[in-house]
Amino acid sequence: ALVPLLHEIFQFAVAPVLNAGAVIITIIALNRHNPEISDIFGGFRNYGTWLGMHYLLAVIFLAAALPGIAIAAIAINRVSGRVAPGPLAGAAAVIGVLLTLAGLAVVATVWGLSWFVVADNWHEGSTVTALKKSAAITSGNRLALFGCFMLALLMNVGGVLICGLGLIFTIPLSYCFVGAAYKDLRELYAGVPAGATETGARGMRAAAAPPPRPAAQERTWYYARKGQSYGPFTINELRMHYSRGAFERDDHVFCFGRTRSWVPAGKMPEVFEQHRQAPPPPGIEGVHPGGGDDEGPIDLA
Repeated sequence: ALVPLLHEIFQFAVAPVLNAGAVIITIIALNRHNPEISDIFGGFRNYGTWLGMHYLLAVIFLAAALPGIAIAAIAINRVSGRVAPGPLAGAAAVIGVLLTLAGLAVVATVWGLSWFVVADNWHEGSTVTALKKSAAITSGNRLALFGCFMLALLMNVGGVLICGLGLIFTIPLSYCFVGAAYKDLRELYAGVPAGATETGARGMRAAAAPPPRPAAQERTWYYARKGQSYGPFTINELRMHYSRGAFERDDHVFCFGRTRSWVPAGKMPEVFEQHRQAPPPPGIEGVHPGGGDDEGPIDLA
């Protein structure tokens, strides 16, 4: 900070990516892995993505806050002028400040989880995709997420009150708090059991040991969509359901002996191979969770 120009370069090109390292460590810890010191610099492996995410969000936050800032600035300038201000100038200043805060809150609750989407390797290499997925998983839960952000802010205010030393504990705690909210929202969006989306910065792991493998030689498949699990199916039955639009590549599937956990269907190429041209097996149209003797892997956690 004492060296001219170098400080500006650091703040522009390095600090945002180091902050990404904190988010990466949070995701690793929440996925029950052990973070390492080198993970602090994990953001540099996707330097362009993280830097682009930082400044894209900065532009969005600025655009959302600009109307309120403009109103407040005009009103405050009127209040601070030599002419005695009227009641409307003071009210306009308050309205401008409230509009600014409201704009920031809206952006935070819609796109504020984009950092965690990228850290969780769910962004498909695109910052725009990360923004879209953040908006998708927060839809319908933004008021609750706003409450999470407010609680995280209060934690850090408490850290400041303890001579500032409390921030050493409250900042990591607030990262984990918001990160846990991200994981809950992603699993709710995917319609899979808790823990099934634990992919994280180091790849897929099993959320827990699956139920015992059925005695039948042919593998048994299930798919999960919008909070419901369907099955069991043979692979041909599963392909038939996919061809009819029962589930999509972003939905999750599970197979005894083939997967250790629920995985996105798009990662299982055999699901999309051309199924055999044969009449639908009897009874598969109405199969729902709990509809048969084998309810399937409803909860792997």
